[in-house]
Amino acid sequence: MHKVVKINANTEVLVLQQLEKEIVSLELKIKLMQQLTTASGFFSFYFDKLKNHLSRKDCFLYVNDLYFELFGKQRYSSFENFKSCIHGTA
Repeated sequence: MHKVVKINANTEVLVLQQLEKEIVSLELKIKLMQQLTTASGFFSFYFDKLKNHLSRKDCFLYVNDLYFELFGKQRYSSFENFKSCIHGTA
């Protein structure tokens, strides 16, 4: 059974604002997940983030770790595996 809690108008507005922020955050997360599910989307995200990292390997680790956080597994087993896929040798 749910407990009904009375709240004032100010609290209701704050709750609604927080919910709106959470919805926006989840929508962005869903969009990122949809992008990373494809190889081309993963590559595109990787190349977009390269400018923010000191090396290609650091950027790969960032994106692959992000993929792990979102999906519970790594997309690529190693940087070498990833590179071979980029160059079409996998």
